[in-house]
Amino acid sequence: MSMALGGCSGILLNYPYPARWLRDLGLVFYVLAISSFIFSSIITVLRHTSFSDLNQQVWKHPSQSLFLSCSVMAFATIIANTNSYFGSRAVWVCYVLWWINLVLTIVYTWLMIFTGYIYHIRREFEKLNAVILLPVVTFVVQATTGTMIVEHLPHDWQLHMIVVTTLVLGSGELLSYAYTCVYQWRLLTGNLPSREAIISSFLPIGPLGQGSYGIIANARNLEHYLLAHDSERFAILAMFPVLTYIASFLALAMLGYACFWMFMAVVGCLYRRPRIFTMAWWGMSFPTSTFATAFYELSTVLDINAFRVVSAIVGTAVVVLTMILMLGTIHYALFDDQVFVYAQQELDSCFKDNDKDERTD
Repeated sequence: MSMALGGCSGILLNYPYPARWLRDLGLVFYVLAISSFIFSSIITVLRHTSFSDLNQQVWKHPSQSLFLSCSVMAFATIIANTNSYFGSRAVWVCYVLWWINLVLTIVYTWLMIFTGYIYHIRREFEKLNAVILLPVVTFVVQATTGTMIVEHLPHDWQLHMIVVTTLVLGSGELLSYAYTCVYQWRLLTGNLPSREAIISSFLPIGPLGQGSYGIIANARNLEHYLLAHDSERFAILAMFPVLTYIASFLALAMLGYACFWMFMAVVGCLYRRPRIFTMAWWGMSFPTSTFATAFYELSTVLDINAFRVVSAIVGTAVVVLTMILMLGTIHYALFDDQVFVYAQQELDSCFKDNDKDERTD
């Protein structure tokens, strides 16, 4: 939820056709994202301290454990929007928070992947969905946030950030491609996910959209650094930004792949309409917001107005969708126990199946 609100805030703060009221609305989403992040963090801590038995169960659950990565990504979006709104005034705050979140990202992602190799049993196709991408996407989101901070840092502080963000982005993208191949194999051999899990089909869009933005931003940051470091030696970059153009065409190819997953997700949801509202529905918003952001970044680099229009249309749809999801969450969480009951039923059923598998073995 906090991720989606942060994504909407980023869209509105950097809308292709800017207006003061859109920026003000973006600040509202920014405040909502921070409030939601603080509230969900408190609830999570209280839940795991009050019901300590749940810690091990959730950590070993093949799907619910993966959603823990949303907290790390939500924090990254808050850092990114803070940087977008305050700029150089908050650069050192964002810089420190970014490094803290990077440590959390590395620890969580690698530990969760390793834990999945040991405990996560997926002998049935229904247990293998696109949510397996969630832990590795944290690397891509974290790297992209770092590229936004670089431009506000002093020159001497930029190179190490460019190197680190490139390493993190490369790790996240390659892991995402590997996991996407696994999910593609699941679709080819096991057909579409169930009604309850079909919403996860939007998740493959995330690393492609966010990665496209990160690749362009990193290339541009490197060009600016090289020009400031040795303007005579790299004078050609001032006349012809070759690194940015190469990154742009690579990002364009990634967005072409993202268009395929966007089509599959939309058609899949229309074919198998979900019957139960769960928190997984928020998985539609954030990946789609990265799609809109990437097209806007391409429109500014290549000066193609069609990309700007696409970004505006998709971005507006994401904002409207997020508002609908907020209303649905308020209704089904506060006035109906459907969201929490379904999550607990999923947790219980998973461990019943695992116990059955262990007895069979």
